[in-house]
Amino acid sequence: MSNPDNITCKCPGGMNAKDSSIVDRLHIKLNQKVKKGELLAILSSGDYEMKLTADADGIVTELFVEENQTLYKNDMMWIIEIR
Repeated sequence: MSNPDNITCKCPGGMNAKDSSIVDRLHIKLNQKVKKGELLAILSSGDYEMKLTADADGIVTELFVEENQTLYKNDMMWIIEIR
């Protein structure tokens, strides 16, 4: 059961034929405090770029990705505990 005070971020899926994305840049690390709207990661998919930002203030309590990693739709990326 998930904690209602946590935000779990899953990969939105790519915009290419394979429906995959690459983590181009990761702007967070484990146990880092983040603010709502802060840039967390940049993903690329073909010619498209996706900028992922924090939905709320919190702390990154789990981090499942690293730069240059290939992700597919619904792959877990991180969990942010809302503070």
